[in-house]
Amino acid sequence: MNQNRFFTYFFFLICSAITMQVSGAVQGAEQIALFTIPKTGSNMLCKLITELTGKRPTWPPHRVNWKTHYWWEHPQGGNIGNYLNGRIKIIGTYRDPRDQIISCVRWAFKCNHLRTPDKTVQQVALEMLQNYGAAYRSNFGAPFANYAGARTLDAMYAPVMQWEKYPQVLMVYFENLVGPRGGGSREVQLDEIRRIANHLEVKLSQERLEEIADNLFGGTSTFMGGQIGTWRQYFGPEHVDLIKKSCGSTLVQLGYERDENWTYS
Repeated sequence: MNQNRFFTYFFFLICSAITMQVSGAVQGAEQIALFTIPKTGSNMLCKLITELTGKRPTWPPHRVNWKTHYWWEHPQGGNIGNYLNGRIKIIGTYRDPRDQIISCVRWAFKCNHLRTPDKTVQQVALEMLQNYGAAYRSNFGAPFANYAGARTLDAMYAPVMQWEKYPQVLMVYFENLVGPRGGGSREVQLDEIRRIANHLEVKLSQERLEEIADNLFGGTSTFMGGQIGTWRQYFGPEHVDLIKKSCGSTLVQLGYERDENWTYS
């Protein structure tokens, strides 16, 4: 494991030990994996899976004790082909790429991972839209530099969108899970939690469902506000033009826009 990867793993274990509470006995599917794009609700999903199953996240996979833990990772290049064997229950995440970029940059500022702290959030976001991978490499230190392979947002999301073809994979939208405190819907949030529980073979009473939803929002060390549509506070016309070029079709395919004629107003 390289230094950056070790830093990320160690950091995440510390975060999970501090922020997650295990409720009840271990239950659900024997083998579970969570694969996420950075800043798409990873820790919210980790928190939820732990609440549902009693298992804790760990990384890398060859060290997983499947009876007590599940595997969590940001798969580089979106490649999970080696793990689509039908036995592992996999969860992946989507988030509006515009919000994902802003959350990523704000987190880098917060944690002093930015190599160029004199820049603004808007400036770094603009660079990422011009060349995603190059901006990662030039602006971010560990652990973010690990995820600098994609040149565009389309290139990063494209392989992830292929996961849906496999029956053992459930794709979860951040916006469906975040609930009313993040600008979403309570009803949609409850439905999404129930859908995830069913995928993980966890039986869930209505009372327990409501309890989990009540405590899901925030409470993790990577939390950056968790609001839907934060990008509108930071994007200008140039950001909009660039993201339409680098991610326009993805925004439409994922349902965030009806077509590519949207504006930021």
